[in-house]
Order: sequence, then C-alpha cells, then structure tokens
Amino acid sequence: MTIAIVLPRAMVFSPKGATSIDLVAKDLLLHSQLKGQTVVYGPDVEEPFEGFDFVGLKASNQRQRDRELVEHLKSQKPSCVVVHQYVQTAELIASKLPNSRVILHRHGLLKKRKNALARFVKSRSYRKLSNIVFVSNFIRGSFLEDFPGLNNRSEVINNGVDTEFWRPLRDKKQQVSYVGRAREDKGILGLIKGFRQANVSDWRLKLVCAVQTQAEHEFFQSVKALIRDSDAIDLVSNYSAEEVRDCLAESLVAISPSIVKEGFPRAVVEAMSCGCATLATLSGGTVEAVGDAAYILEDSNPNTLASAFEELLSDSAWVAELGLEARQHACTALEIRDISRAYDTILRGETP
Repeated sequence: MTIAIVLPRAMVFSPKGATSIDLVAKDLLLHSQLKGQTVVYGPDVEEPFEGFDFVGLKASNQRQRDRELVEHLKSQKPSCVVVHQYVQTAELIASKLPNSRVILHRHGLLKKRKNALARFVKSRSYRKLSNIVFVSNFIRGSFLEDFPGLNNRSEVINNGVDTEFWRPLRDKKQQVSYVGRAREDKGILGLIKGFRQANVSDWRLKLVCAVQTQAEHEFFQSVKALIRDSDAIDLVSNYSAEEVRDCLAESLVAISPSIVKEGFPRAVVEAMSCGCATLATLSGGTVEAVGDAAYILEDSNPNTLASAFEELLSDSAWVAELGLEARQHACTALEIRDISRAYDTILRGETP
C-alpha cells in the first residue's frame, strides 16, 4: 500500500515556518504505522522536516501546481491520496486517478450552498471521494446540514497532541500565554485591553504570534506599537515548535480569546498538554478541544477578560487544579498516538 499526502498552497513543511496544517499532517504521519509507505507533497522548501519522504512542488500558481501534482501521482500510483483542505484538488485527483482512494481532510468550515441545485451539483463532486475527514464534529455537522446523504463517508479525527513532547515544567511562572496567528479576529486586542484592566500586577502576558502574510505583519506591527509602554506584556513572532513548547511549559495559564469559529484549535490542546490552566471562548470546535477542562469565556470583550483574569489568577489553587485537569484531558482524549491509529484505519479503507 502506498499513500500520498497533499498539502495546500502556502504551507511550509519545515521546522522554519510550519503552519498548523503542516504540523497536523506531520504529527499524524510521524506516529503512523504507514509512514514508510507515504510520500508528502507540498510547496517546495529549503529544509523540510527530517525523516519524511517529501516532494517539493515548484509551480507558482494553483493550476500549474495541480498539473505538476497529478504527473507525480500518476507516476507513483498511490492506493490512497489524502488532500488537505482543497476540495477542488481532491476532486481533480479523483478524476485523474480512478484507481486511487481519495480522502479530503478538512480543517475549516466549507462554503455553505445557498440553494438545493447548488448543493446537488456540489454533492456530485464529494461523491467522487472515498472519505471526508473533519477535525471536529462542529465542522462535520455544518457540512452535513447541506449534504446529509454523505453521512456514511464522513469521519471526525480530532487534532491530536504528542503529550510526551508537550509537557509541563515542574516550576511554572505567573505568566499568561497566547499562541496563535497575528490577526484581529483571534481576539488579541481585547486580550491586551482586558489584561491591562485587570488587577493582576504579579502576572505577565506573553503573545506568541505566527506572522506569515503581509496583513499579519501589519497587524503585528500595530500590536507592537500598542504595547510599547507595557512592561508586563511581551510580544514575539514565529517561534519554532520547541520554543512554543517551552513557553507553554513554563506558563501557569494560557488563553484563546478567538472571535472566529475555530475548527479544532491546535494551540489550545498544546497548552492543555503543557498543564496550563486554559481560558477559551467556545468558538466553533473549541468546545470539543477543551472538554470540561477549561475556564469558559462568554466572549472576548475586554471587561469579560479582565473579570476572568481577576477571578482566576487570584486563586493559585484553582489555577493549579485547572492545569492538572487540562493535562489529564489532553492525555486521555487527545494523545496523538491514539488519534494516529484511528487515522490509519481510514487510510487503509477500514471503519475506525
């Protein structure tokens, strides 16, 4: 059995700049029994992750990229192809490689279809696929509202976490950490205002931002200017996985104040695995990620966040208890080795 993993455009399958999707694909494959039979296709990078059979695609636009990809796949003749995110690419591969099982691995919400005819036409594309894997029941549920007839070929595989890598330090700091994209809809501005309002003078806030697009760079610079006079707030960008791990491992608290409907936020489960007492808005699939082991935020309004900080951070016993519950939740429900085994069954064409 041979398998091909296809990453979307703008991915960086490398320790330097890897996106959340890159890391999900890498971790699932790293712990897979099928790793030795798998080739990863993605945008060409100078230093791809070591230990993987990686083919860098050099085409500059999507149409040329798909053509280059299909040529590679026809040569490899994989028995299974996993396409992350892109429905159109998955449909194309299914039509060009009729003897291969094609699986779409979806990390975010799919576009809603406005009328019955549009849904019928689109359903014909999905029926060319062997399976559609969603990272949360939230995304799968939204999809099945439009396409209930595809229930039997849709599956949920949550984003797992390597609890041996993402683990807490024995001695932690009075630090609240945010890890995520440098975007306003992630709730960063409300987080800064809420932290400044709160009476938590013994605590620090650390913002670890991923900055990949021009818009994110501009927003990051505006945040830097905003906190220029804040001695208790630190701002950094584009940490490696090890640096993110070290930050979370030493932090007593982590926060995800996202405004958007998340698919299944990887940064949240990494923080929980590192034993952080975790605060989160229940946006999208976040409710599935945190289970019953987080402090739930009603919204990302600065007043809400300030009140939450004052209530939680003043109670060291509660912080410690939430941190232990978060770690236990990650170990029992989201361990990557268990998730990867379930994923392997789908790749083999079996029922999880």
